[in-house]
Amino acid sequence: SSKQSKKGLTRFIKAMHAVIEIGEALPITVWKHKKERGLKALTEPLALKLRSVNGEVQTQKLQVAAEPLLQLADLTRFLTKVTPCVDEAYLQFCHRIIGHRIRDLHSETEYEVKS
Repeated sequence: SSKQSKKGLTRFIKAMHAVIEIGEALPITVWKHKKERGLKALTEPLALKLRSVNGEVQTQKLQVAAEPLLQLADLTRFLTKVTPCVDEAYLQFCHRIIGHRIRDLHSETEYEVKS
């Protein structure tokens, strides 16, 4: 409905204003963009350098480009797809479910595991 759309747009605008105010009010030293760049800085990808924190020997460093307003859930989903798994028990579990059906709890979509 139109009333809900207006409320959603109002909440979005308030959130955007809050992001802009934070950038203007706080002395963020890692912010590499000049103030003249304005909102364009919110859409340009930032390089995220990731390292292992669980004490394992890391053979490969991972660097990902992400937009500043990217939702953490989307970043997590992407990283889960591109980072190698070193947990032997989890890998064995993955091999055991081949040929079975699984269900995504968020979308209620069902999939058959092929490989």
